[in-house]
Amino acid sequence: MLTTGETERYYFEMFLRDYPLPSGDIEYGDKPDIILAGERRLGIEITRLYVQDGDVPGSEQVQSKLRDSLVANAQRLYERSGGKPVELSIGFNKSQPILDKVKVAHQIAAFANRVRDRETGQVPKREYKDIPELQFVYLYAKPGRVATWRVMQVHDHGLMSLERLQEIVARKEVSAAQYKACDSYWLLVIVDFLDAAQEQEIRLQQRVRQVQSRVFEKVLVYKPYFGHIFEGK
Repeated sequence: MLTTGETERYYFEMFLRDYPLPSGDIEYGDKPDIILAGERRLGIEITRLYVQDGDVPGSEQVQSKLRDSLVANAQRLYERSGGKPVELSIGFNKSQPILDKVKVAHQIAAFANRVRDRETGQVPKREYKDIPELQFVYLYAKPGRVATWRVMQVHDHGLMSLERLQEIVARKEVSAAQYKACDSYWLLVIVDFLDAAQEQEIRLQQRVRQVQSRVFEKVLVYKPYFGHIFEGK
């Protein structure tokens, strides 16, 4: 797993291929993360735009960890009840966060017992309507030698929130008081679709330009792998 600094460097090196920067020597560090030393000394701070903060119980950062442990526990409960080997691929409803993982694990184990004799295929939602946390279930009736229950990612991301972006800018403006001295500063905001906690659609080119900052000369929203860059000042 990459450290925070390594992750920022990874994203920045991708960004270099998609955006023309002023000439200068690149210095990697902290506060800001990047300094471009050329005719002007440009500081670039890098941050990731999560849909929600990681300390919010319903955030994807929290929920993704809960889902993995919950599904593993549900399988153990099912197997202890003597159910025949089956595999489940389970997608969770992001609009219905898990609040009681023990209760939901027991519900899923009971559900598996109800459908264990069915043929391989997607299970209709009506079969688990009593478990609102679930969005999708696929049953494998004849698993391999070792049955493994899996969490599937359900793609239902929405549009990026301009208000959320402005909130991130405001937070970084506060921490800018600790930055090394530079002639100007940019804020590079990463939205990585490979991370479900960041995944969001960006169709706000005109609105992104309305993002205001008293500290950052430019606010750049960058979607890696696609090369999409949205610029505010």
